[in-house]
Amino acid sequence: MRIFLFISLFFISVFSNLQAQNQYDAIDKKIDAMPNSFEESTTQIVKYINDNFSSNDDKIRAAFYWTASTISYDVENISNQKPNQSALEKVTNTLKSKKGICMHYAQVFYDIMNKLEVKTILVDGYTKDIKGKVSNLSHVWCASKIDEKWYLFDPTWGSGYVNDLKFTRKLNNKFYKAEPKSLIATHMPFDYLWQFSEYPINNQEFYDSKLEATNKTTIFDYLTEIQRHESLSDVEKSANSVERIKKNGLKNRMIIDKLEFANLKTGYFNHKESIVKLDEIINNLKEAHRLFGEFVKYRNNRFVPFQSDEDLKSKIQTPCDLLAKCQNDLTEIKDINKENIPVINNLKRSMASSKPMFDENLTFVNEFISKEIPERAKMFVKTRVVRR
Repeated sequence: MRIFLFISLFFISVFSNLQAQNQYDAIDKKIDAMPNSFEESTTQIVKYINDNFSSNDDKIRAAFYWTASTISYDVENISNQKPNQSALEKVTNTLKSKKGICMHYAQVFYDIMNKLEVKTILVDGYTKDIKGKVSNLSHVWCASKIDEKWYLFDPTWGSGYVNDLKFTRKLNNKFYKAEPKSLIATHMPFDYLWQFSEYPINNQEFYDSKLEATNKTTIFDYLTEIQRHESLSDVEKSANSVERIKKNGLKNRMIIDKLEFANLKTGYFNHKESIVKLDEIINNLKEAHRLFGEFVKYRNNRFVPFQSDEDLKSKIQTPCDLLAKCQNDLTEIKDINKENIPVINNLKRSMASSKPMFDENLTFVNEFISKEIPERAKMFVKTRVVRR
């Protein structure tokens, strides 16, 4: 009975693969016929796809098939990759050599898909084979949102396999437009947000070949969480990812390395955000002083030409508010390098010396507009205002 069941399942699997291949045969053949001149850039590849296919589904298949059937796994250089390659470098070098490892397959597919206007992200994590053996190398694949639903694509595993340090090309449609609940059997994201599951598993459960969390007391609303994630700043995204990675358990060295990298990334984004904020403060402070200078000239001219009390009040209130904002924003800046400390100290001194002048003129205007019109002229008998 067991032998019969095994044979039945085997033929069902073979039939399903053949059926899937026949389903995409016309699309794949048209991609095979693409002239080499179109393979010099993803922009050209996308042009060929758009010119030859009309439906979104056909275009997505064409993008996956081209990536999986064209790029060969670079076994020889798997441990000799240039660190900190930019996305552009990954794509350019891969198109030129037609070789790469998982990050190159994924980056090329990601680039093509987004140029086809299909929302696609890169997902990093680690994997295990069908026998349950966990790889000691991290992995990268892609997720795409199609018709408001998330699907997974692994063009690396879809292109073939490596055995005895030799790459054999064999298209595998199992890793094309895969349901997240099926791919979790072999692909574990570092950040459980990208499991796209209401019951995401932890790292121990992945090792134990669980497909859903053992504890189902709480539903994880991943769609809402992804929406919230997309609304966050880079530093907030990175910080939240760090917490999810820690929560899911530091089961192996790959996860620990990812956590350390994510922490560094959070620090980088914090620093970058602080530099941007510092530039904004400097520009706002310049604008506050410019507006204050205009007000001083206007006051020294005895508020001629005439403006309404509301406009007059605004003329000094605006630079005062801007100065206050600069002071408040400066207190919120964190993660500044030592070379920027003198800049911050100078800004603090400048704001501290400016505030009394700003406040004095605001007080003057408040008193001025509180008086009856015949009494206002007497206030200009005092000494003229001079900007320091």
